[in-house]
Amino acid sequence: MNTINRQTVIPTVVVLTLFVIGRLADVFLYDQFWTASASMHSPPWYFVGRDFFSSITATLTLLATIGFLGATRKLYGPSYQWLLPVAIALVVPRIYYGLVILFRTRNLFDPKTASCPWKSYSEYAAESYFRWGLPVGLGVAVLFFAIFRSFGASTTPPPQSHSRPI
Repeated sequence: MNTINRQTVIPTVVVLTLFVIGRLADVFLYDQFWTASASMHSPPWYFVGRDFFSSITATLTLLATIGFLGATRKLYGPSYQWLLPVAIALVVPRIYYGLVILFRTRNLFDPKTASCPWKSYSEYAAESYFRWGLPVGLGVAVLFFAIFRSFGASTTPPPQSHSRPI
């Protein structure tokens, strides 16, 4: 029977903590972006800005996760092989939405000249490009999982910890 040990628990707790910090930063720092005080109706800048800002924090969360897992790969063993694809699957859809917003709007960082193609929230919510967010995220996660599994199979496993099972 496979027991849970520190090689699994510590990286999982750190990655979950990074995700919580990223989401809290998204919630509390969004008020600093100009769209937080914009109208929710015509055009729907509040929602556009909320999704774009969320993609920024998701990108930073993913970079921090990759940095942590890369720096501790030898210390904690192969947990990066499943934690990184899970992290990618959770944040890539938000990053994808941010890229769609970035490419579909003009002058997003200047409230006086900003423009977007959506006239209302219903048009924004029905954007056909957004439907691809989840499949893109899952596809990238599966790709990374396959890549890391193939690299993991060719390397020797790290030495086993002598810690007590939890």
